[in-house]
Amino acid sequence: MTATFRAAADAIAYALGEPPQRTDWAIAYVAADGETTFVPAVDEAEARRDADDINLGSASLALSGRTDRSHPVRAYAAFQEVRVLPDGTQIIGPWHAPADQFLSNER
Repeated sequence: MTATFRAAADAIAYALGEPPQRTDWAIAYVAADGETTFVPAVDEAEARRDADDINLGSASLALSGRTDRSHPVRAYAAFQEVRVLPDGTQIIGPWHAPADQFLSNER
């Protein structure tokens, strides 16, 4: 009987927004044809730094006219949250981009 109450308490804590057990970071490459590819990054700082470098490189390629539809035209730092339910099931959320990156460091 106690295990049932514990499972119910865990489920309630999860439903109330318990923080994720893990946050995965990646660089989201958006190609000219609209396809998005995610490449894993170690942490947020690496993802943001690499995205900035890619954006500078893609801007210079665009100015030179040496791009095609598969080249990345924009890159963003992206993250997904991983939660673990009491029974061990992992729920992996969708990829998101931090909102502040759209408001700062625009070139």
